[in-house]
Amino acid sequence: MSQVAEIAHEASGTQARVLVSGGFNLFSWTVPDGGQRRDLIYADPSFSEGHCRPTSGGNPLMFPFAGRIAKGKFHWDGENYELPEGDGRGNALHGFVFNRPWRLTHDAVESVTGEFQLSRDAKDVVRFWPSDFSISATYSVGARSLDCGIKFTNTGNSPLPCCFGWHPYFRLPLSDSGSTGKTTLTLPASRTLPLVDMIPTGKIVANGKGMTLVDGFELGEHTFDEPFVLDSPSGSEHVVTLRDNSSGRVLKQSFDASMKYAVVYTPGHREAICVEPQTGPPDIFNMHGVGLADAMLVLRPGESKSYSMRLDWLAQG
Repeated sequence: MSQVAEIAHEASGTQARVLVSGGFNLFSWTVPDGGQRRDLIYADPSFSEGHCRPTSGGNPLMFPFAGRIAKGKFHWDGENYELPEGDGRGNALHGFVFNRPWRLTHDAVESVTGEFQLSRDAKDVVRFWPSDFSISATYSVGARSLDCGIKFTNTGNSPLPCCFGWHPYFRLPLSDSGSTGKTTLTLPASRTLPLVDMIPTGKIVANGKGMTLVDGFELGEHTFDEPFVLDSPSGSEHVVTLRDNSSGRVLKQSFDASMKYAVVYTPGHREAICVEPQTGPPDIFNMHGVGLADAMLVLRPGESKSYSMRLDWLAQG
């Protein structure tokens, strides 16, 4: 049975809905927009019923790994691990928390918190990871904002290798008069990670000619499904924007500067775009010796790590 939590900023009418029983996925964020209401998060109308692929919409949370692990295999601390296939290509995909029920631990008017622990909520996959962990997520809404705070903790007795990723689907276009093609993406990334069979080679190269993401890239007919290395920000956070060129409406995404990677993905229906901040690249656990291993987080028993993400509806940028 589906469990949905609803939060709202009563003065403005901004609302959000979270599928507690399906990965604690925030699948709707509705804001006031010129006398009407606009849902800025893409999800199938039946998403809350639990009949859709869990990563096909909303804001999937990816942990203890983000993206793919090649063939589901990695070696850690003298042990070999082999994970279930998740992408139709033989690779493990997106971790253990995005498709399972969470527990609701705080439910207020404007904010909601959920928690998941591997050994309690997914006993069947405990053997696939080097240590136990817990992860909590808090969503809160403002007049035209959405905040997400994440905290994960090593609750086991061994070091916890991990990578966290946030996978929001932004609904396009951002206005009734706009179009997906006439939307401009600004992303602080001038380098990419080439893929072979959807797995990074370990190389880092400059973006291809014409891929002016830092200065803004009009989507046109272009499709994405690739990871980028984010440039060092001048402050404490990275900022991504989507701008509707017909109306001037802007959706701003910001997140901790310590999240140094982002995957950009456009689904085939082109009704959305995903800009997915991650603490490390896909297949990070197999990147030793190719210059990316330093991106992997390793938490000692009892150690925690926290990250924050925020969305702002600027309407006119």
